[in-house]
Order: sequence, then structure tokens, then C-alpha cells
Amino acid sequence: ARVDGAGPFTRFFALTLPMISPAILFSLVINLVMAFGGVILLDRGNRFSG
Repeated sequence: ARVDGAGPFTRFFALTLPMISPAILFSLVINLVMAFGGVILLDRGNRFSG
């Protein structure tokens, strides 16, 4: 891309970001599950704890 004249931002958004997006998505999902894991433990699985 550098040979074709792409700047640093173009290289990042057109090449680097699409290549690492699966890793970002995986990390996001894992962190979301872990964040709600604490809430479920505090609730002890009772949906109607009020």
C-alpha cells in the first residue's frame, strides 16, 4: 500500500483494522460475557430477586 501512495491513516483503516477486526470482536464478546458474569453471580441466578 505504501508503494501505491497510501498514507498512514489509509493503511491503518484499509489494511490493519480489517485484519484485526476478528480479534477485536472476539475480545469484545469475551469481555462482555465476563462483565455480566459478575452480575449473574450476585443475582445467584434468580431472575426475580427484585
